[in-house]
Amino acid sequence: MKKGKAEGRNTAQEMVRSKIKPYQLRLYIAGNESNSKKAVSILEEISQKYLGSNCELKIIDVFRDYQAALKDGVLVAPTLVWVRKGTPAFLIGNFDRQKLLDFLGLTETAGGEK
Repeated sequence: MKKGKAEGRNTAQEMVRSKIKPYQLRLYIAGNESNSKKAVSILEEISQKYLGSNCELKIIDVFRDYQAALKDGVLVAPTLVWVRKGTPAFLIGNFDRQKLLDFLGLTETAGGEK
């Protein structure tokens, strides 16, 4: 039986997801500020679409847990901390969809590190 284009893409995405290592992400936000809301929205959409179960995402409000921010050396919100290979990488301040994809090593067509 012939597979449709959409079905083929889903299979390819699942194959990519099964090969990538789990992403350990911590997003530090500042309450309900517009930049924080935007960061949460973009990150949740990308993690669901590209990373699925390969993503461990924690969203931390610095107004509620400033000690976690200090522990990670975060002074600005929003800040995304990606713990990879034991070393954290930081995406600081306002970010859009493309900037986040680039930071995580993702493309529009497939997930995973570059």
